[in-house]
Amino acid sequence: MKIDHPHLALSILCFAVCLALPAYYLGDAFEPQGSASLLLTGWLGPFDGHFSWYANPLYLLALVLHRRPRASSILALIALALAASFLLHNRIAVSEAPTYQSIVAYGWGYALWLTAMATLSVGQWLRARGAQSGRTTAATLACGGMFLAGYLAYYLLGGHALFGADQERDRAFAQLCATAGEQIYKKADDVRGIFFDPDWEQRVSARSHLNTGTSYASGSGVIGLGHLNQGQLAFYETRDRHAPEGYLQFKLGDFQGAKVHRLASEYAVISATPAMPPRLNILGGTVTIKDLRDSSVLATATFFLDQRSGKFCGNSRGAFSTSHFVTEVLGLKKKYASVAK
Repeated sequence: MKIDHPHLALSILCFAVCLALPAYYLGDAFEPQGSASLLLTGWLGPFDGHFSWYANPLYLLALVLHRRPRASSILALIALALAASFLLHNRIAVSEAPTYQSIVAYGWGYALWLTAMATLSVGQWLRARGAQSGRTTAATLACGGMFLAGYLAYYLLGGHALFGADQERDRAFAQLCATAGEQIYKKADDVRGIFFDPDWEQRVSARSHLNTGTSYASGSGVIGLGHLNQGQLAFYETRDRHAPEGYLQFKLGDFQGAKVHRLASEYAVISATPAMPPRLNILGGTVTIKDLRDSSVLATATFFLDQRSGKFCGNSRGAFSTSHFVTEVLGLKKKYASVAK
């Protein structure tokens, strides 16, 4: 398709840029939903009662028919109305169950999506009326500017406090990073058992996260079972959730755990996370490795990840794994019975 009018280029540019930005945010954690991924999956919208995704094929058809400005303008206007109808929904299905999450804010991706259709409709309407190219360009620029200025006001002043959350997140992340870092004072190689308090692993890294505009990866899970199954431990222990003063000891093949009143482990891995509002979307905390025989600290690691920007602090590697940290400090190797693979 030959782009022979500036307003067509402006519209296509807005649409292309919107795909790299979040369309909206879900839940208390303000989880961004990438526009590109929604372009691939939004056709399922009718199953959830909304049809806004179908603005995309209408918009594409309006571009294809750009040499017929009247028809193109009408199609783009209908596409704009369909796209704007998404504002009537305040929650959306996020699984097949289905389970729902609230839409708490709209992103720049959604604003640019609307702007692409609005500028195309206005520009084509003016062409159909015989307006000069300069006037058409000026009018479409003004239209696009009004849409984006309206979203900017929403972003800065809206009741969702999206801008305020961004500012608060930046301040909190800077303060947390001032405490981040790794210190290994000494290492060990005589490990039979470890007390995990709690039995929990966190993994974070600054990696590409397609379709959300951020760059991170994260995950969590139990840690003791993995080391036990690999033959790196004879046993591990953790707190008994049903008896706060007691402990559970796990050996290979024992998935229930034996109740014990005193720890037999030589070392403890203690994980602590600061209390933070979910909307800040900051992961991290402090992992401390102690020798339980003399209460000395072998190593500590404090790390944080801003899930919105992908920024990480805590070490020069740009990543942290509790399991890897424990393996390095305590010199874990396969020397006990393990699960055969």
